[in-house]
Amino acid sequence: MVGNYEQVHGWNPFFREPGPNGLPQRFHSFNWVAASAAIFPTGGRPDNFNNLAVPGNYDPPVALDHQGHIVPQNILDQVLDPIATQVFNQAQRPTTLAALNGFLNAAYPNLGFQHVTAYANHLIANGAPATLFVNPAASDIEEYVGGYFSIIMWNPVNICRAPRDGRRNEAPGNEIDFQVIPRLAIGARLEAAFRAIPPNPGIPNINAFIAAINAELHDLHTVPAGYYQFPWKDEPIAQQERILAPA
Repeated sequence: MVGNYEQVHGWNPFFREPGPNGLPQRFHSFNWVAASAAIFPTGGRPDNFNNLAVPGNYDPPVALDHQGHIVPQNILDQVLDPIATQVFNQAQRPTTLAALNGFLNAAYPNLGFQHVTAYANHLIANGAPATLFVNPAASDIEEYVGGYFSIIMWNPVNICRAPRDGRRNEAPGNEIDFQVIPRLAIGARLEAAFRAIPPNPGIPNINAFIAAINAELHDLHTVPAGYYQFPWKDEPIAQQERILAPA
């Protein structure tokens, strides 16, 4: 599965800067490891996802949230992995971000890869190494373009801060999280994308969804979005198991 760098959006200051007095704010999703001459000589880097206590009125124990995909990775991978493999198998692979952008937009003009590339350049401007997105010296697909495809795979507009599946009776698993979709307060383009995708999407459905979330990357340069958070509650039919459901 291509695109395994979970911290890629931590390079966007909107998702890692602390709020007033150092307190977490809505989009403080990643902690930041400061630069160190011995460990990070070229600068700092984002740390792991900042798990917060799930808000709501529910019985203990307190649940921590995680990066919960709404449309899961295994579905997105049906489209993204073949594309990444195709690029990797070129006789002359793209060696720069600009060249990769040219190839992808020529081969897949309807998926909006120009937005992914522009966002990657935004992350580079904020300290991400260029080789994170295209590494011409790589020996495998993930090392070569995994960071680039991670932008799509971990797009914040497709992430809900939710209890882990174990606190939700193992939902959603590898399925689309239709339980949280009605709770999201999002724009018209995303609402249409989440409404349109069926429980067992075919490749055209997945293509349309990826195009929609890629288009949203354009606005993440200036306006943070995603990592949705809302209260949860005990599921009335299973309180003894401490199962949670959207409040």
